Amino acid sequence: MFQCGDRNNIGVLLRHWNILLRGKRTEGLLARLAAYNAFP
Repeated sequence: MFQCGDRNNIGVLLRHWNILLRGKRTEGLLARLAAYNAFP
């Protein structure tokens, strides 16, 4: 997937991983808010 010593690709992968985790976290928050709005 990435070559030996290719630190740039690893940095890009970590950045995308952080974005994915943040996206899942906000997704969970939105789902929680939707549940609260559905059941007051």
